[in-house]
Amino acid sequence: MQFFFPLIFLLPVYFMVGFGAGNAGLFFTLYLFIALLSSSATGLGYMVSCIAKTPEIAPIIGILIILPFLIFGGLFINTNNVPVYFRWLEFISPMKYAFRGMSRAYWSSIDEIPCDRLVETCSAVTGAQVLANLGLNKKSLGYDVAFLLWINVL
Repeated sequence: MQFFFPLIFLLPVYFMVGFGAGNAGLFFTLYLFIALLSSSATGLGYMVSCIAKTPEIAPIIGILIILPFLIFGGLFINTNNVPVYFRWLEFISPMKYAFRGMSRAYWSSIDEIPCDRLVETCSAVTGAQVLANLGLNKKSLGYDVAFLLWINVL
């Protein structure tokens, strides 16, 4: 069941967002990352339930653990702009590896981003430039999958 619910989530989202019906490789790559992230979140929930003395305290502990993972996972703050003394948080964040892996899977397949005449300057004209601007081009997909697997084993 743990790998069934991510599939139920991804199926409508994949087609509603418009990732493309003809790109099965992208679909299964996104599914892999969502399933691994879901599995690590489940493990984190089990850990929090073991730490918390009462059910009322468990959500508070969970938020205190998950919030830094979200903030320094790369979605809200560009990884190039994270202060040096907080960089260690992004290395233990499962959200970082899932976000980077899914972003790399999608943007690596984009060869050209059209810029029309209404836009004076385009910050990125290829998917590779988008990844570089977001600071997500440093590691490979395999690295992100391996690290998520490692987090799941722990």
